[in-house]
Amino acid sequence: MEGLWTNIDYAASVVLFLIGINDVGAGDIAAAEQRQGHDLKHLWRALLYHSEVYALEQNLYHYCMAQSRGLRHTEIDLRQVGTLDHILAAAAAPTLQDYRTKSLPYFTQRVERLVKICRDHGIEPVLITQPTLYGPGVDPFTGVNLATIKVQDGSNGQMMFEFIELYNEATRQVAHQNGVLLIDLAKELPRNSAYYYDYLHYTEPGAQAVAAVIDRRLAPWLVRRYPAYQK
Repeated sequence: MEGLWTNIDYAASVVLFLIGINDVGAGDIAAAEQRQGHDLKHLWRALLYHSEVYALEQNLYHYCMAQSRGLRHTEIDLRQVGTLDHILAAAAAPTLQDYRTKSLPYFTQRVERLVKICRDHGIEPVLITQPTLYGPGVDPFTGVNLATIKVQDGSNGQMMFEFIELYNEATRQVAHQNGVLLIDLAKELPRNSAYYYDYLHYTEPGAQAVAAVIDRRLAPWLVRRYPAYQK
C-alpha cells in the first residue's frame, strides 16, 4: 500500500485490504512525490521506458528493497538459512524508533485515507493484518525456531516480526477507531512452513488456510450487514 489507488470499482460493496509489509520503513510518500514534481515524474517515466540501464537500476533497487523486507518469492528451506541467536534488543531499538517516528504516522494516515475513500464511494473496507512465517514460536514442520532464523544480514525472525507488528498494530487501531471489520490474519494464521514457501508468500495449503480464516471472520459479518444477499 505504498501509494493509494483511487480508481475504485464503484460496483463493489466490500473491498478487502491485506496491508503492511510494503509500507515498512516507508515515510511520507505523498510529500516525496510532490517534491519530485510532475515534470520529474514524466522524465522518470521517459527514462524508465527508453533507458535500459536506468530501468535495470530501478529493478535492482526494488529487488534489494524486497530482499530487505523478506519479499523473496524464492522457496526457502528453514533448515538451511542459518540462525542469529543473540541479537540484543538494543540493536533493533534505533530502527524501531525510526519507524515509529518517521514512517508509522504516515502509514496510519494512508490507512485512514483508504477507509475514507472507500466509504465516500459507498464501499465498506475490510482491513487484514500481515502474517509472517518469522516470529515467536517453533515451526511444527521442521522444528526450527522461527524467532532466531536469519531473515537477512543482521536481522533474525524476532526482530523482523517486531518491525511488521508496528504496522499491524496501527492497522488494528485504525480499524477499531473507524468501526472497520478487522481480520487479524497475523494472529490467526499459524506459523507453519507448510503454509509458506518463503517468509511471506503462501503455498497452496497456506492459501487455503488464509481463505479459511478470512471466511470464518467475513461470512458472519456479511450476513449481518447484507441480509438481503443471504441464500
